[in-house]
Amino acid sequence: MNNLTKLTSLNALRSLRHSHSPSPATALRTLTTCSSLLRNRSIASSPAASSLRPAQSFLGGVRHFRAGNNSDSRSHEIAPPINWGIRIVPERMAFVIERLGKYHATLNSGMHFLIPLVDRIAFVHSLKEEVFNVPDQTAVTQDNVRVQVDGVIYLKIEDPHLASYGAEHPFDAAIQVAQGIMRSALGKLTLDNAFKERENINDEIVRGVNEAATSYGLKCIRCVIKDINPPQTVRQAMELQADAERKKRVKILVSEGSAFPWKYDVFLSFRGEDTQLLTAIEQSRFAIIVLSPNYATSTWCLLELSKILECMEKRGSILPIFYEVEPSDVRHQRRSFAEAFEKHEEKFGEGNKKVEGWRDALTKVANFAGWSSKDYRYETELIRDIVQELWSKVHPSLTLFGSSEKLVGMDTKLEEIDVLLDKEANDVRSIGIWGMGGLGKTTLARQVYERVSHQFEVHIFLANVREVSATQGLVHLQKQILSQILKEENVQVWNVYSGITMIKRCFCNKVVLLVLDDVDQPEQLENLVGEKDWFGSRSRIIITTRDKRVLVTHRVEKTYELKGLNEDEALQLFSWKAFREYVPEEDYAELSESFVMYAGGLPLALKTLGSHLYQRSPDA
Repeated sequence: MNNLTKLTSLNALRSLRHSHSPSPATALRTLTTCSSLLRNRSIASSPAASSLRPAQSFLGGVRHFRAGNNSDSRSHEIAPPINWGIRIVPERMAFVIERLGKYHATLNSGMHFLIPLVDRIAFVHSLKEEVFNVPDQTAVTQDNVRVQVDGVIYLKIEDPHLASYGAEHPFDAAIQVAQGIMRSALGKLTLDNAFKERENINDEIVRGVNEAATSYGLKCIRCVIKDINPPQTVRQAMELQADAERKKRVKILVSEGSAFPWKYDVFLSFRGEDTQLLTAIEQSRFAIIVLSPNYATSTWCLLELSKILECMEKRGSILPIFYEVEPSDVRHQRRSFAEAFEKHEEKFGEGNKKVEGWRDALTKVANFAGWSSKDYRYETELIRDIVQELWSKVHPSLTLFGSSEKLVGMDTKLEEIDVLLDKEANDVRSIGIWGMGGLGKTTLARQVYERVSHQFEVHIFLANVREVSATQGLVHLQKQILSQILKEENVQVWNVYSGITMIKRCFCNKVVLLVLDDVDQPEQLENLVGEKDWFGSRSRIIITTRDKRVLVTHRVEKTYELKGLNEDEALQLFSWKAFREYVPEEDYAELSESFVMYAGGLPLALKTLGSHLYQRSPDA
């Protein structure tokens, strides 16, 4: 008797011996199996049988899906259980059964009876939607820019039988297909269009994966590109291009006679009808379009949309909100949008130019970056994000618009100050910005104030504290604070102590942002901001000073030392002041580097030296 038959018989007997309470019928079936194997030993000893796996694997082992090389997909592997005769399959699971090595059945949720030793649970699959990372990879755009791109893909098993036998590693195969389509799609687009066409690329990946994965039982629900990262040099060039575009827009507006041509900051488009609104669109800087399931049923909304695109498409000031609709449904006029256009075509006729124009407008607006209500658990979070985004676009323009100068080296500093502010923390917090004169402490504090002031009930920027305190006294500064709180020009403050009492009474229950610029004495802080209990929870006090000891004396918790610009930033600032460009002219390159080295990263010195060189010849 050859080794295969021996092992098979021994394993059958061992399973009987280790059974806790074998029934007579079980014992009889086991012995019958052994004797049958012995009688057919001539078959087992045939050359074909010698190539089979060991009998122990045949009887006691199970085969199941393994996720291959992708570490993310390996985490989704499910090891099949042993067949004890009765098996309960959980909800949203499927067991693939093999009988004597051949596919026999797929078991869905519920209780099932199996034949031990004959039936084996070969594969176990979850039928739930699962998310996989699409690994970071390099792609080359149509304009030959190498970008790093990654994403996530949502897959589910539709056919457990095909998922078991259609491919060795089905999830890995789907991810590989997604990567290939992603590279191919980006290769057909320029870098600028790659950012605009994310939704279309996502749709293309879903279609391609579903077409390929049908043969191995998978369905792709959706795919999302997370990041498209060009090289650092390209990002810098894009920033410079954006600055140039902004300067161009400023020149156009100035040439038209006004730096502020808009009567309204934001136009809100939703279902409604008012003939005066078309004029309001022309006089608005931004437009918010609320695209709901019934939006396309309103011909007036579609007329408004066409007008908005006519006025604002080139400015890029359209902000769509996809409220309970998918951007792809808007773009391709599917679902409720398809139903609405069927009615429009019945009314106006198929191929009507007006209707086709509406279709084109919806396609265009769906390509603008906006907000989707499905990305938010609560509508309050959506509203908060919209308000903050609008404020960041509208509010800074009130103080900075019309100036084409870029605040060089400011972005990183603003991010670092934002961390110190921690606006979500429910405490009263003081932040001190210190450093030598000319570094830009006031500019930094003003930028922080402009960006976050709308998040506070009361916000006050008290400038030139050192100078005003020396020339007009602390009482005058206290009056400035109280005038802004009480909205009165002539507030009566008899002395410093009455001023302290009034400030405490006005501030104690309010969320306050107070900036004290250029402080040089501890008593200024004692009489203007006092202690934490002067302010309501989540208030923030920002102090700028040249002397760090002032902050230490007042026990300011968070301090930020402002340092000079690095070499690249310094050259950009100097070049802008000298040549109105961020890179020096070739004839002035060596001279510019000398000036930058002399200024030592001090913004005020760089501005002064650059302005002195403006429109001068190298020999002057």
